[in-house]
Amino acid sequence: KFVRDCARTLVRSSAAPLVVLMLAALPSTTVAQAKAVSPETREVRALLAGADADGVTRATALAEALVAREPRSADAHFWLARCQGATAASASSLGSIRWWRRHGQGLRRAVELEPGHVDAQLALIRFLSRAPMLVGGDLDEAGQRQQTLQQIDPVAGSLALAYVRYAHGDLDGALAANYRTIDLDPAHPEGLVALVQVLTAHRRLPEGARWIDAAIATDPSDLR
Repeated sequence: KFVRDCARTLVRSSAAPLVVLMLAALPSTTVAQAKAVSPETREVRALLAGADADGVTRATALAEALVAREPRSADAHFWLARCQGATAASASSLGSIRWWRRHGQGLRRAVELEPGHVDAQLALIRFLSRAPMLVGGDLDEAGQRQQTLQQIDPVAGSLALAYVRYAHGDLDGALAANYRTIDLDPAHPEGLVALVQVLTAHRRLPEGARWIDAAIATDPSDLR
């Protein structure tokens, strides 16, 4: 549902900044799904997928307990950071600053603990390339991390490159990297939303609308 809502917001409003940092709440699609996950992590994921304030609050409490119990678990820090990003996305302008900072710090901690955690690396690059410096954005660092991620996971690395190119104002480069991501993984939900964003920036709205349909087609349950 979040994929559809983000993409349609982009096409209808032509206002990409409205969902720039909301992408922090996108479903995890790489490492976290490939690993065996604990029942608590599954519950955190399910609560975040509901996208309601009460669910985010409950998910945050669960994730905080996970971090307290397993302080060296990259997954625990990653999911807590996801919860903090979801909180920031719905907070007031001033209140969101604190939560976005925590989100970035949590992603950094996850990557420190497990450099090969693809989801955390991609989320951190997205954050660094799109967040203001006030809350921890750093485009130079995003570019450096993208090169590392490219060696670990070509799909995530390609999408990360799209984020970095977009942040530099290179829409053609971002579009090429987005299409490369979709070539490698046609059903990548975050890749589909990012592609719609760049097409919208190019004012190629009918093409963007077609990719929204493709995103929904990959997961019919998204129609609910």
